[in-house]
Amino acid sequence: MNGTCTECAAGPENDRSDHCHGTLIRHEVLAFECTDPQCASPVEVRHRLVIDCVELGDCACTVRATEFRQAS
Repeated sequence: MNGTCTECAAGPENDRSDHCHGTLIRHEVLAFECTDPQCASPVEVRHRLVIDCVELGDCACTVRATEFRQAS
């Protein structure tokens, strides 16, 4: 294993050449954030790994959403 991304190595003619190596974080407040600072487009179709911010455990939006639900 040489660490080269097979999708990048396939070149621009590859259907998946427009992809990101970062992790996409889906926030409770319907926003998306990517861990790769060079990510041009934080959308799900460009990312292989997508997680909910709840999995991070300390995301501020999950705290606000929990407080809102408890207040309702």
